[in-house]
Amino acid sequence: PALTGAQVRSIICDTDNQPYTVADSSDSRHPLVNTYGLLNAKCCVEAALATLPADYTAVDSALEDASQIIISNYTDESVLNLTQAINNVVRDLSVAQQAQVDSMAQAISDAINNLVLKTADYSQVDDALENAMLVDRFYYTQESLEGLDSAVAAIVRNLTVLEQDIVDEMADNINAAIASLTAKTGLLIPEGSSAVVDTTYGIICGLSPQITVEVLESSYIKPALNTELVYTYKVFDSLGTGTKVEQVDCVSGEVIATYFIVIVGDANGDGFVNSLDSSIVIAISSYLIFVETDSPIFYAADLNGDGYVNSIDGALLNAVAAYLIEADQTAPSAPSSSIQAG
Repeated sequence: PALTGAQVRSIICDTDNQPYTVADSSDSRHPLVNTYGLLNAKCCVEAALATLPADYTAVDSALEDASQIIISNYTDESVLNLTQAINNVVRDLSVAQQAQVDSMAQAISDAINNLVLKTADYSQVDDALENAMLVDRFYYTQESLEGLDSAVAAIVRNLTVLEQDIVDEMADNINAAIASLTAKTGLLIPEGSSAVVDTTYGIICGLSPQITVEVLESSYIKPALNTELVYTYKVFDSLGTGTKVEQVDCVSGEVIATYFIVIVGDANGDGFVNSLDSSIVIAISSYLIFVETDSPIFYAADLNGDGYVNSIDGALLNAVAAYLIEADQTAPSAPSSSIQAG
């Protein structure tokens, strides 16, 4: 190496670089056992090398790469490994220690390559999913629910912070699908209900006798969202034949639709089917009582659903009142003719 004269003089005059030890003088060509001050070439070379600085180019390059990293994107453990590799850098080593310097650079590079990205923040997705779970699907159209289901199914977990925008878009899509849900209208029939809502004739049938409002609205029919049912009873606050049911908008108070309850066999509207109703059906079939053929009472009196009220219906009602049979509460047939006597 290119050393100054002073550096060479210092190396040569250093007694640590001059030992020459004779341990065995049995050979006549060897001097006496002793240590002589002769110049040791190996020690001199090592001393010369120790005066030259190691090459830190790779270390500085690795440190520059580390400075460009957004530390907050990576897990604490992997960042700690990088921090330790950086802190382990020792400056001012000589060229004789170049391997140690190179290992420092390699350690930093390895720590950079082993950095582990954090998982993206899914809190907004989880909040959106919770809102989706709160949706009462019964009240919304199937088509709009399919849109929500598609948004939920599109969720991909374990994306990294570098893909946060994709995760945020998932949450936005779910929230948009919830906001776009289309509510059903009119009176809704739960699964398993025997109720029939006939919008043509404006009747609600398929109900059990002696039904209460609570049972009606929990098991048979439900008003659409933001609407309520208002009842006008015919007899004693009982949900019997002829009870008027109005579906009212909760905001405007507007009556959206009007229906009448029909309990087949309940001709007097008290909600029961008994001998009192039998006498009314007989009176109707005998023309002693006149009722319109599209009235709730007519539907209730037509027990066999043939569109007529006659002695056959009277006989059926007597059997119902005697607990021999049960009245068929399925949708009554539309009237096909006037009341038949006999």
